[in-house]
Amino acid sequence: MRLPRPPRRKDRTTNPLPGAVVTTETDGTLTVRSGELLRTQATALAAAARRRLAGGDRAITIDLTAVTHINADGSDELLHLARDIGRSGATMTIVVDPGQPYHRLRNAGLGALRGVEIVPPTLN
Repeated sequence: MRLPRPPRRKDRTTNPLPGAVVTTETDGTLTVRSGELLRTQATALAAAARRRLAGGDRAITIDLTAVTHINADGSDELLHLARDIGRSGATMTIVVDPGQPYHRLRNAGLGALRGVEIVPPTLN
């Protein structure tokens, strides 16, 4: 009789755990500490930003410097958030490293929306 195969183990370096690691810094910046910005991470980020808007914040800063890849679903979710922020009259600043994440956000049209600014990280 043959024994069943053991379950396959995912390589955690290439397949990160689902769910966002969104933290709020002391200065109010929403920081994503995940290598990829997929739909689940972007949804959690958008929910945190909308809570901040509902709380009365007029300027939201999102730090995506740890993100190395943004897929189409993630950029779509950020686009919907940016449109909501523009309609409310608030502003959103996205700090992102040059490369794939920057170009994905630019190509999605986020830079052209009212109240949205995409900036590189500052050097200390």
